[in-house]
Amino acid sequence: MGCGGSVMAVEGGTKGKNDMRARDKTSSTLGDDMIVNSATNLSGWSGIWHVPPAFMDMGFACCQEISKFLKPLTLPSGEFLFYEGEKGSSMYFVNEGKISVRVQGKQVVLLEKGAYLGELGLMLQEGRKADAFSLEECLLLELDRNDFYEILEKYSVLASKLYENMSDEVRSHIKKTADEAVVRSRTLASEIYQSSELLVVRTNGYGGRDVQGENIE
Repeated sequence: MGCGGSVMAVEGGTKGKNDMRARDKTSSTLGDDMIVNSATNLSGWSGIWHVPPAFMDMGFACCQEISKFLKPLTLPSGEFLFYEGEKGSSMYFVNEGKISVRVQGKQVVLLEKGAYLGELGLMLQEGRKADAFSLEECLLLELDRNDFYEILEKYSVLASKLYENMSDEVRSHIKKTADEAVVRSRTLASEIYQSSELLVVRTNGYGGRDVQGENIE
C-alpha cells in the first residue's frame, strides 16, 4: 500500500498541454495533480486526481492512461471499504478523506490524500490482509483488475512500481505465491501426462476395441 501526497502535471488548454510536455521530460519537476476530464474518463468522472508520489517517475502518459479507468467511490464516514480476508479485485486511490488500515482491530497505518491501498489483492487475487475503515467521508478512485491488466499491456512499469513500493514482507509473500503457482502448474502438467499415458495403456490393453467389443480404430 502506498502513502504520501500526489505527483502529476495538470492537463487542460493548449498552454497547459505544452507546459506538461516540458515538465514530463524531467520527473522531478512534475506537478502534484492531474485534471481528469469526463470526456476521456470511461466512467464519465471529472475532477482532480491526486497522483501518488511513488508514480512520479512513470511519466505523464502512463498516469494519463490510468486516469482513463478510475471510477469514483464515495465512502461515508465510519464505514468499511473492505474487510481482512475478503477477496479483492480492485485497488483504491485516496483522493479525499482518511482511511484507517487495521489488523485485528489495531490501526497499522493512516492513509490520506495521494495514498493508495488494495494493490496486493488486485495483483494476487487473494484475500485482503487488513481492514480498511473510513475516519471521515472519503472520495476514492477505484481501479479494477480488468482495467489494471489493460493498462499493463501498454505500461508494464505500473506493476513494477507497485512492487517496488511494497514492504519486504509483502514482496516475500508475492515471491512465495509465484513459486507455489509454478509448482502447481508443473504438478498439473505431470498429472495430465500420466493420465494420457494411462489412457494409451488401457486402449492398447483392449486390443484396439472399446468395452463393448467394437473396433475403435
